[in-house]
Amino acid sequence: MAGRPDVATEHVNSRIKIAAVSRPLFQKKIATSNCDLIPDTLYAAAIAGDADAIAQLATKADRLNLKGETILHTESRNGNAEHVRFILREFADKNLLSKLCESKYTALSTAIDHGRTEVAGILIDAARQWPINSFQDFLRLGNYWMDTALHIAVTRKNVDVVKLLVEADPSDTHTHNKAGETPMYIAVKAGFNDIAEIISTTCSAPYLYGRYGSSAVLIKNVDHADSSGGTLYEIMNKDALYVAAIAGNAGARAALEMQADKVDNVQPILQVESSEGNTEHVRFILSEFANKNLLTKLNSINETALHWAAYKGHTEVAEILIDAASRLPPSDDDSQVTSSQAFLRQADKHLRTALHNAVMKDNVAIVKLLLEADPSDTHSKNDWHFTLKGH
Repeated sequence: MAGRPDVATEHVNSRIKIAAVSRPLFQKKIATSNCDLIPDTLYAAAIAGDADAIAQLATKADRLNLKGETILHTESRNGNAEHVRFILREFADKNLLSKLCESKYTALSTAIDHGRTEVAGILIDAARQWPINSFQDFLRLGNYWMDTALHIAVTRKNVDVVKLLVEADPSDTHTHNKAGETPMYIAVKAGFNDIAEIISTTCSAPYLYGRYGSSAVLIKNVDHADSSGGTLYEIMNKDALYVAAIAGNAGARAALEMQADKVDNVQPILQVESSEGNTEHVRFILSEFANKNLLTKLNSINETALHWAAYKGHTEVAEILIDAASRLPPSDDDSQVTSSQAFLRQADKHLRTALHNAVMKDNVAIVKLLLEADPSDTHSKNDWHFTLKGH
């Protein structure tokens, strides 16, 4: 547990800032190759039906340039709609639409990154011929930085392409990129209110949150709106979000509930707040989101919020969590964290319980709380074969 890097920080350090996402400069760093040197005359002859020209292009369609791009990537980047249509029609069996280059761009991502709106529309329409799941997977593909086509369109402030994408896949909740930001978050942060309005009114449940627990929050459009009668979002950091939610702000509460519903959490929100010792936040989560069973939710290494409170020495938080666990229903199933006893005895992947953590950190107050809450526990050994007495 100790010394583990903050996931969001690791993501931020692993790439350039979002404003520079998937820069054309990066993509232009391509040495010439067969894909890049195809003359327009060859395309013209092939489109006119010249068999030799078609055969030559077919050979080139099987090759990649030095960045792993196909001819569909290069023509999409160049914005040549006629060439793109020809490639899709004539070489459909080569599945070039789904090919990724070395930086994991599709031809669609490449077109959007270079502002080729017409080509983007052609590629989206071509992918519609696939089964719906395949179509959605294609639109939701992330590049090396986990930027999807929509991330790139929002960053480039390409309103037309944003509209094409969200109308094509309105059920997408939108993933985070490696910077920890969703398309909606990027739009709000950048002040692209027209794009935020399109996403929020077209998509059924777009994720609003960003880095470090911050989130885009719906506010009424008052004096700082761009158009009368509309709605806007604003970015709130984590602490401001909780202050607003606790004060009764419905938008802030909804944003926190969305974070609580995340199924891909490296660390669920109750664990985050327990780790930081935020007693008011912990009480709010347990009270407002009681139906989400966050108390018994485990992170990726099978820790509960109590593990973190014990490890960090947050006695008051530990007391709140133990008290909340005392109201869990009894259960005979030891394989599930559904009862108070199972919660208190839950071991992480190293077989450490919350009590192990409290003892290791010499936190007498938390040790006493845990022993009094579960006096019948015989205490298991962890991976280092330490019982509590052997530590």
